Amino acid sequence: MNKKKSLHGLGVASKGKKIFLFNSFLSDRTSKLRLETSQDGLNFYQEGKQAKIVIGKKKKENLRYCRDFRISELKINSFFLTYKHQKGKKFSLCGALSKDLVHWQKTGKLASIQEAGMIVPHYKHKGRYFLYFGEKKIKIASSKDLFNWEISTKPVLPSTRLPKNSKIKIGNLAITKKGILLTYFQWKKTNSERKYILKTILLAKNEPNKPLRKSMTTIWRQPKKWRHKEIIPVGIIKLRNKLISYWQIKDEGIFAIRHPIFKIKDDLKLRPYRPILKRMRKNPILGPIVENFWESQAVFNPAAVYDKGKVHLVYRAVGDKAISALGYASSRDGIQIDERLKKPIYTPKEPFETNLQAPMVASPQFISGIGCGGCEDPRITKIDGRFYLTYNAWNGYEPPKVAITSISEDDFLNHRWQWKKSVLISNPDSTKVRNADRINKNWAIFPEKIKGKYAIIHSLCPEILIDYFDNLDFDGKTYIDSYWEWKPRKNRWDTFVRGIGPPPIKTKEGWLVLYRAATSDCGYKMGAMILDSTNPTKILYRSQNPILEPKSWYEIEGLKPRIVYGCGAVVIKNHLFVYYGGSDTVACVATAPLDKFLEQLKYGRPQLNLIKEKISLVYRYHG
Repeated sequence: MNKKKSLHGLGVASKGKKIFLFNSFLSDRTSKLRLETSQDGLNFYQEGKQAKIVIGKKKKENLRYCRDFRISELKINSFFLTYKHQKGKKFSLCGALSKDLVHWQKTGKLASIQEAGMIVPHYKHKGRYFLYFGEKKIKIASSKDLFNWEISTKPVLPSTRLPKNSKIKIGNLAITKKGILLTYFQWKKTNSERKYILKTILLAKNEPNKPLRKSMTTIWRQPKKWRHKEIIPVGIIKLRNKLISYWQIKDEGIFAIRHPIFKIKDDLKLRPYRPILKRMRKNPILGPIVENFWESQAVFNPAAVYDKGKVHLVYRAVGDKAISALGYASSRDGIQIDERLKKPIYTPKEPFETNLQAPMVASPQFISGIGCGGCEDPRITKIDGRFYLTYNAWNGYEPPKVAITSISEDDFLNHRWQWKKSVLISNPDSTKVRNADRINKNWAIFPEKIKGKYAIIHSLCPEILIDYFDNLDFDGKTYIDSYWEWKPRKNRWDTFVRGIGPPPIKTKEGWLVLYRAATSDCGYKMGAMILDSTNPTKILYRSQNPILEPKSWYEIEGLKPRIVYGCGAVVIKNHLFVYYGGSDTVACVATAPLDKFLEQLKYGRPQLNLIKEKISLVYRYHG
């Protein structure tokens, strides 16, 4: 009777434009090394020849005891395979040479190494090959002849740089213009289940044991749908400047994930190379900087305005004393940060936004994230040659209020932060505020006049409230009488509409308004509506599902989990870019083609595209 065979993904390799997948089907009697090829890394076809690892002259390696194939091309048509071999309860890292990836000659054990490892392809330094390996730390060994190896006593990445109880496995090594790019799997076992992430680190070419400063980057995290499944990382390849990782899921098959394209910039950080609208490349785009006292804890909820070929971001930053100030960054393409100022561009000055006893908070019911006062959640609008900024002002004790300030176009673009004195536009007497919680927050200015008047939108629930003004020169004594209430929208995804996101955007269909809503199962989700262009209190279309909800790790892990909070949006070349805070900790961006988004908003279900890598089944298990 035939025994049930089990799929065993061993590893992957690349040669020119081809990808090679090594696997075997193990039974009690046989273990044949199958070699399959692909042009795109997704569709594989079996090679006519059967691969094999030969020990000595004739004996074949028993694949039942082999795993973690890592293959390096040392020079043209010269390949070196490292793999783990099990004997009893012990593992040894072994090597083999080949000229064609099919016929392998075992070279023996690689010193006393027991963990998975890989040799740097097409690379020698001072006449020596270099091997990276490790499980609890990344270590390095070198050899002149591939037979005799010297292990360095100093780790490349010590265990202290890894989360507690985490383990790693080398995935891939590649030579780039800026250094040696090392990609590795990292996991932690929790409740008998492994949860994987994929990370990269850049190493100096002339000092292969030296990581370059600030070069470590997380490029992927295990999706929720893989929970409670038995997952084994098979390997990683670099194909035409793309990284593709391969994973085996028990009883399902081998899956491939194409990761964003990367380019090593001059600042030695790994950054995306070009926009991919269906898979946004890098989130978060901004995060806290520990060395900067004013933005050391959180950087989130950026306002945005597109002007003079740049996206200008004014973001909320929380520092050592838990006070919120505003920082500045800019981007030419809407995603890649090209400039970020070291000092805040706006700090709390007025009594209604200053908490001298921070980080002490007298009124925790009003706290937002970890902030204990200051200038929170800005919205910026350019109108009539001037930039107007509205924000939530909080002194740490009284209910938050809404303030306004402005700056000339010339001062703003030249970074002369000569802001006009900030004043409140919501009533400072909270006893006269009609809202149930006495809070006024999240007001925005329309970017153009409506019927000759400046317009400020300040409530969405239970109805849209907009006030109109002849000018925006508030005197600190004129207040908008706003009102909102928690009026549930029954049997809808946006059970409780909380407030507007970015300032409205003028489109061919009307005013596009993004908003946030709370539901019983999470913090905030994002929705969209189109308002009538001449009477914006009238809703023409509304999203029947959220356009963005907390799913990615940076939206569900942070100081305030399960939050997506949009404060800025721009249109560049007919593409919508939405800037939002993730978990009140980091700043992110999501995009959509504007025309398609509007069409879906009218007739279907619009969605913003996040940083999501497509997962493709490349080999199906047949039990």
